[in-house]
Order: sequence, then structure tokens, then C-alpha cells
Amino acid sequence: MSKRKTRKTSKAESLLVELLVEELPPKALQRIGEAFASGIASGLAARGLVVNGAARTVYATPRRLAAKIAGVSERAPDRAETKKLMPTKVAYDTDGKVTQALLKRLEREGFPPGTFGKPIRERLSEHEGYVLLTQTIPGPTLAEGLQTALNEAIAKLPTPKLMSYQLADGVTTQQFVRPAHRLLVIHGRKVVGVSVLGLKSGNSTCGHRFLSKGNLTVPHAEQYEQVLQNKGHVIASFEKRKQRIRADLKKQAGSSKVLFDEALLDEVAALVEFPTVYAGKFHSEFLDVPQECLILSMQQHQRYFPLADANDKLLPRFLMVSNIRATDPENIVHGNERVLRARLADAKFFYDQDRKERLEERVPRLANVVYHNQLGSQLERVERLIAFAEWIAEETKLSSIDHVRRAAYLSKADLTTDMVGEFPELQGVMGRYYALNDQEPGEVPNAIQEHYYPRFASDHLPSTPSGISLALADKIFSLAALARAGERASGEKDPFGFRRTAIGITRILVEKEVRLDLCSAIEFASKLLERSEFSKSTEEHLKQQWEQRTARERGLKVFGFGPATHPYDPNVAEYVFMFLVDRLRFYLKERGWKHDFVEAVLSLLPKQFHEVLPRLEAVKVFSSLPEAEGLATANKRIHNILHKSAPPTADLFSEAKLTEPAERALYDAFNKVDAIVESHLASERFTDALKALAALKAPVDEFFDRVMVNVENTDLRNNRLILLMQLNSAMNQVADISKLAA
Repeated sequence: MSKRKTRKTSKAESLLVELLVEELPPKALQRIGEAFASGIASGLAARGLVVNGAARTVYATPRRLAAKIAGVSERAPDRAETKKLMPTKVAYDTDGKVTQALLKRLEREGFPPGTFGKPIRERLSEHEGYVLLTQTIPGPTLAEGLQTALNEAIAKLPTPKLMSYQLADGVTTQQFVRPAHRLLVIHGRKVVGVSVLGLKSGNSTCGHRFLSKGNLTVPHAEQYEQVLQNKGHVIASFEKRKQRIRADLKKQAGSSKVLFDEALLDEVAALVEFPTVYAGKFHSEFLDVPQECLILSMQQHQRYFPLADANDKLLPRFLMVSNIRATDPENIVHGNERVLRARLADAKFFYDQDRKERLEERVPRLANVVYHNQLGSQLERVERLIAFAEWIAEETKLSSIDHVRRAAYLSKADLTTDMVGEFPELQGVMGRYYALNDQEPGEVPNAIQEHYYPRFASDHLPSTPSGISLALADKIFSLAALARAGERASGEKDPFGFRRTAIGITRILVEKEVRLDLCSAIEFASKLLERSEFSKSTEEHLKQQWEQRTARERGLKVFGFGPATHPYDPNVAEYVFMFLVDRLRFYLKERGWKHDFVEAVLSLLPKQFHEVLPRLEAVKVFSSLPEAEGLATANKRIHNILHKSAPPTADLFSEAKLTEPAERALYDAFNKVDAIVESHLASERFTDALKALAALKAPVDEFFDRVMVNVENTDLRNNRLILLMQLNSAMNQVADISKLAA
């Protein structure tokens, strides 16, 4: 058999793949488009068909998924493959002749019987007692590699749901996110013969559904985008389409401000192929409705972009993005204005109706709103929230107890309003407006809205003391209650927003510097689930409010907790605390703090989150001291000694047993430093406390150079271990500095 010559790879060209489909789900379009392109690119790269560092371009419109990949070869290069066949002693007999076992194995590898000769022998070698076979594996053609890559990419698309549909023959059934109609695949100017979803590849596509007619031939992969835009009235790139919309919106707005919402901008870009922006208006009487309602109605229901003046006050104008470029857009504009008028009229009706009843009159209806099937109603939640918010206000000295109590009592009342029923996103926002309408005192209206803050990671924090107290109460109680009910955040699943809630608690405690013992707060919240923890004033307040209700409303529920259905479980409280510490770790690393610094501070499991940033700053300063590395290493050594040694059999430390000068010197230095550290810690001067440890560097080094800790004498060993335990405790009050050791 002659030796196969290695084939040369062809010149690299750009590859264009487009799948033309029915309108795709707009909220998933970006994700699907990116997955389609990356799946094809990675599939080709895995088969050696893509030049290293080749660029890829993602195209995604409502009716097409496409990708252009640069530097794709017609055929992948051949590759050498070495395979272990069998032990040498099995392959050859004692005379060095080939055995039947080796011949049969070679036959299975594709070498016919009777062909064993020099070409085959040249491919055989020996290594560590085994016979090896080296073969040249032909590289796949582009058609072969792309067919597999395309199948894999489509199978792995993150599609929300699949549809079953029949092909044009009326018999064959396919499944895809939407029915597919055409497949375009060209490598440079050549069509690559592949098929998928019952479609065979070609070099033509379709343009805009209304603005383009007939087929569009794409002469070269590099001309795809140009042909679609110039002849098909389609902007194929999602990002370019989005930026075009943004620019046209600003141009149409003129001196007014466009109230952009990035999620809405993404959704609109996923709904149109050739965007055109038109301006509309509505009657100024609707501006009496809170502008949050109007904005949400325009953005969520109609996908319009509201306009505001320089002071962010809503104007009676809006912008819409159409997929049609009309010579006379009057009918389009008037049609959209008519639809919006009906939406805003609904919002005005809800607002007017809701204000006919005070918030406090709505509270009893919360008995009919389920909070959680194991935790009762929203009314029961409010009862406990009042007690907890009052407790936090007393602990933190942040706000007026009366304002916090009143805000907690009214905090969930807007859940029963028509406006929040229509727009759940406005809970808290509408509570504030209705509380202002009811002339609730002081910080109460703002606290009702702010107790939901922050609603997401980068959202603003509550600004009023009552809002801070109520937000902490609501969030900590939610975590404790839901954890008690068996709910957890697991992997990507977090249906009750544990992570979002925990980040909210973390940000409030850290950024607002709230002095709150988190363990005590979690324990109090947990115990509220088993029995009443109301203060006398709170309970009387509730009963007084309840007695003012009608007899029918009083029949819905009687205030009070009843039997304990959720006994206090310290394991659940510990889970909640550790979950919060873990979110704090994530929060600090997101803010750019070094891993070692964060672990040094959080390994102490701080209960007061407001101290974490000052402690980190102290660790940062300490780490720059010349003594830091040596002390961190010594501290790590102390950790190891204490971990490996048996606990001291005596708790009493004796100065008289300090027999070595080095241990006496360390003890004296420790006493001086310990007093200084305690003084600094009492004033929360964490940086000064860590700096004071520098004085221990020399005596600690001297101690380890000259003193043996684990000596045979039990009394001496115990005394030295106790000294190290005291030293370890003193050195790690701000942070565990052993975490800084290399």
C-alpha cells in the first residue's frame, strides 16, 4: 500500500449561513441568534475548518437567524492519529514475526488481509511494551463538517418552546421554534450543499415582508448585509438595528427627553426589520394620573417610548417604532393614538376609583391574599412585619417608632387596588401616592414605596430612616419565613428572589452603615413565626384599627397568631445568615476587593455588616506594612499548631510557667499590644488596631526560633498552647490575617 499524500487545504473564505423562519419570539431573539452563530462557529472550529482567530458576525431579525464566519476552509487539513493496538508480546512471536492477533486487529482498522507489507510496517512502532499504529485521517470537507455543526447548533438553541409543523409536501413534520422556510449557505460565492429542518441550501433569501418582493440572490457571503439592506429593506444586524432605533428616537424627540428602557429597546429591535419612528400625542388630562402609571402603560402594553421635559416631567407625547415606512403615516399614528387613549383611560379610571377608599380600609382584605401556602395570608405577614419593623427601629435608633409602625401597617395595602392589580410592578409606588392622598404623616408615604428598595442589584436604596427600617424588616423576614417554609435558591433556580433580597439587605446595611446585629435580627424574625412578639402598644394599635372595620370585614379574620405552626429552628436561622454572608462575599468581589482581603474579613462571620468596609480598608493598609507578610505567616503557623495539637487540659494560664526568655518577651509584648488593640476596636479604629500588631513581629519570630511548643512537660505545653490561643484571638479580631499568607 502506498503512503497517502497529505492534502492541502483550500483558500479560506467567509461562510454565510441564514435560516429564514416565521416571526421569532422577540424576548428570546438575541439569545437565540447568538447561540445559533456561536454553535456553528464552534462546530466548525472543532473540525479544523476555521482559521485561528477568525471573526464571526451575528445577524438576527424577527424572520431570520444568520451568521457570517470569516476564514473558513473548504476542507480541514489531514491529521495524524496514533492508536495503541496491543502488547508487543501478543503482536509478535518469539521469532519477531507478526501474529494472527495483530493481523486481525489491523483488519479491523481497515487494512485488508494479505496487504501486510512495508507501507503498513512503516506505520507501526513500539512504546513501553505496546504496538502503536499511526494513520493519516483525512480532514472533513466543509459540507461534511458544516452539516454536523449545523445540526448540533440547532439542537442546542435555547428556544422557549418548539412548534410542530408540516413541510410543503403536506406529509413531513418538523419541529422548530417557528416554521422554517429557506436555508441560505454560501462559502464565498459557492453554495455549500447541506440540509436542515427539511430544507436544502441555496444562495437566495427574502427581504422585508411588505417592503420587498421576490427572491434576493446573495452573490457573495461578504455582500449579505448590503444586499438585504439595499434591496430587501432589512437591517440584518441586531445591534445596528437597535442603534438605528435609538438615534431615530432622539432625532424625533428634538429638545425633549426620551425615557429609554433598555429591555424595551431590545424588544422593539427584535420586532422590526426596517425600523421607522413616528411621533404621537395624547390628551393632557391624563397627566393627572401618576406618571409611573402612564409610562408603564405606554412601555409595557404598547411598546411606546414616552417623552419628558428637562425636569423629567412627562409630556403628552410619545414615540412609536413601526416596521413599515409609509409615505403618509397619518393613519398609523392616529390608530396608535386611539389604542393608547383607551389604555390611559383605563389607568385614569383605576386611579380615580382607588382613591375613593383609604389605604387603611383596605388592610383587612389582605386576609384573602395568599402570601405563601405554608405562611398564611398577606395580613398575617403584615402583623409580623409591624412587630419586626418596630424592633429594628428600636435596635438601630434610626427612625420614629410611630412612623415605622404605621408604614408597616399600610405597606401591603395597595396590593388590593385596581392599579396594582393591573400593574404589579407599581406595588409600593401606588401605595405612596394613595398614602399622600390620605394625608398620612411624615415619612409614612415614602417608607411605603421605599420598603421595596432596592428592587434589583443596581437600584437606589431607601432614603428615609423609616424606609430603611421597613425595607430591612420586610427583606429579612421574607428570607427567614421562606427558608422556614423550605424554600431555597438552588443553581439557576431562585423563584422567590432569595439572591435579590439578600443583595438588597447587604447593600442597605453596608452602604447606609446601619448598625444592626444580623444574627439577632434573623432570630427575632424567625421566632415571629411561632408566636406573637408584639409590643403592647402595637397590639393595641392593631386591635383599635380592627374594631373600626365593618362587621362583615371583621368576620374575615381575627387578629392574633394562634398555635405555633413554625417552631423556631436554629438551623434555618444559620442557613439564612450564611446565605447573607455568601451574598456579601459576592457583593464585595463585584466591587473589586481582592479575594484574600474578603476572605480574611468574612472568615470571622461578622454580624455587623456596616463594619465590613472599614475592616477591609484596614486589611488593605495592614497588607502594605513590611511586617504584614511575616505576621500573616506566623499567624498561619499558630493556626496549624492549634489545629494539630490536643486542646489544653487546663484553662488557667500562669506567668510563672514562662520559663524561656523568648516566651516571656512575647507575653509582655502581647499584653501591651492587646490593650492598644482593644482600645482601638472600642472606637472602631480598625486600621489602627491592625497597625498595632506590627509590634508583635519581632517577639513572635523570636518565640518560634527558640521555643518548642509541644514539649513533653504537660504543664509547659498547656501554658504555651494557651498563650498561642490568646495571641491568635488578639491578632484576628479585625480579620483573620492568616488568610493573607502566601
